[in-house]
Amino acid sequence: MWRENKILKKLLILENILITVVIFFFLFKLEKFTYNLFSNFRNILPLLIENIYLVILSLLSLLLLILLHIILWFYIFKINNENKSIKEIIKIYFKIHTKRTFSPLGPISPILNIDSDFKKSTLIYFHYSAIIFLGSSLFFLIFLLYKFPVFLIIGFLFYLPIFLVLKETAFKKVGFYNLLSLTFVSALLELISFIAFVYSIYIFKNNLDISTLLISYLIWVFISTISPFLYGTGVSESLATLFIYYSGYDPSLFLISTLYYRLLTTYLPVLGLFIPEKYLTNYD
Repeated sequence: MWRENKILKKLLILENILITVVIFFFLFKLEKFTYNLFSNFRNILPLLIENIYLVILSLLSLLLLILLHIILWFYIFKINNENKSIKEIIKIYFKIHTKRTFSPLGPISPILNIDSDFKKSTLIYFHYSAIIFLGSSLFFLIFLLYKFPVFLIIGFLFYLPIFLVLKETAFKKVGFYNLLSLTFVSALLELISFIAFVYSIYIFKNNLDISTLLISYLIWVFISTISPFLYGTGVSESLATLFIYYSGYDPSLFLISTLYYRLLTTYLPVLGLFIPEKYLTNYD
């Protein structure tokens, strides 16, 4: 069994790498892409200095994202009758994020790191995932269809039954307004994440309209969510970059922006694992 798991992990890693290599092969075949990419890489530091205020805002967005995640986890544990201290939740959040980032088990890896009781851990993570789904769906529903009121109404007609079904099944013991509040926190989390994405794009002088930004962000989020390894590093960036290319924009600048966003939201939070114990004791 252990040998099979090791083989599965290696296959998942290999799959992610192969997909990334194939997509990047097509990217580098694009006209002047390689030349523009290396040319723009030389200008990264000057652009970061020139747009230092956007860099600072992106870092502040990251701090707000981490705070919202911790708040969400606090209430998820609460509705599961788990009395975790803030210190414990902070540790669990950074551990889950790191495992999710580097584990080949991908989206299911957090289940193994929430609680020693597998059944309880699965239920807690299901509640968390359901809230994230409700919040993210609400965000994309509103911001992708705000120009099309008819489609927005149709979208809500599909969204509302899903919300009510989850309320009467997975969240039966949670009050309606409490579930609604958690959903809004999740939607706010997605909004702040998108704002950080926008900062990352404009730091490197990408001149994209809001609709293109939203769709490229949706591609990035979707691939990162379902990817089994490294939160889809490489695959998410390259697919979103291909979309930008076919939308008529400079793909090389956009790729640099997404790599910055990846560093910001995926790899910087890993440093949270190394927060000294003494700085967390105040949150017991």
